[in-house]
Amino acid sequence: MPVTEHTDAIEKNIQVADETWKDLIAHVGPNSQEAKVVAEIQPIYQNFVSEVLRPAMSPLAAGDFTTESASTFLKGDASNGSKMHKPFDELAEDQQHAVKEHYETSLASSARLRNLSITIMVIGSALALLAAILTIRSIVGPLTEMRAAIDRAANQNDFTGSIKVAGQNEIADTAHAFNTMMTTLRTSLTDLKQNMVSVDNALMTLATSSEQAAKASTSTSESARMRATTERFKV
Repeated sequence: MPVTEHTDAIEKNIQVADETWKDLIAHVGPNSQEAKVVAEIQPIYQNFVSEVLRPAMSPLAAGDFTTESASTFLKGDASNGSKMHKPFDELAEDQQHAVKEHYETSLASSARLRNLSITIMVIGSALALLAAILTIRSIVGPLTEMRAAIDRAANQNDFTGSIKVAGQNEIADTAHAFNTMMTTLRTSLTDLKQNMVSVDNALMTLATSSEQAAKASTSTSESARMRATTERFKV
């Protein structure tokens, strides 16, 4: 293959590299770390092309393959290569630092989320326990009052008990029904007592009438007996 084909290929690669530099610069943020690296490397690259690569291509195109020509190219390449390595190394270190910082930030964020989740769970458990206690008390309280009222009614004949009705639920409905039952019992017992008083009064009236009738009957019998005796002694 002729040397000119190699030099032409190198020239095309230089053009592609120039276009790549332009596209890269257009898409890199102005204040980013990549922009800083581009600003450092681009002059080194341009110097390498103009001061090392193109001067080395001219002797090759002319057929100069001497050791001096190759040595000049290698020295220039090594010098520019060492200059370009430094920004790349700094970029790699910065990227490692950024990755580490992102990892630590993510770890701290995960710890905060974990602590927040634990706190929410504790608060939720406390609220659930409080709700359970309030629910139990709302059920046990009326039932205890109902039991006490039933005990007084059974053991002391006290039907005046009632339960405080609060809320709109099954327990409140049961308490309301119990109060209605106690009210009905009190009314029935009051009516029964009044009826018993009326019966007692009627019995007393009947007894009085019977006693008066008995006295009248006794008086009539005594009068008849005396009249018969008187008639027996007539002359």
